Amino acid sequence: NLDNDILIISISLVYPFKEIINNQITELYSRFHQIIKTITDWRIAEKKIELLLVVGEFYIIKDLYKELAKIKDVICSIREIVLD
Repeated sequence: NLDNDILIISISLVYPFKEIINNQITELYSRFHQIIKTITDWRIAEKKIELLLVVGEFYIIKDLYKELAKIKDVICSIREIVLD
């Protein structure tokens, strides 16, 4: 059952640099802090780009991703990192 597997996932976000969006994302990061291993970010012009490395059970990662994707003007993508 995939829901109980521990996965390594990268999530990338691109969004306009606005305080309201930043506050919503920060609140989510604090709610899901137990699975977030690292966050790297860059500001390019008026956009912010963030890369998250998350490790955890699929259903928790899916919840984080769904919440991020709901935020207006946030474009996000998700990829599994497979270790052989």
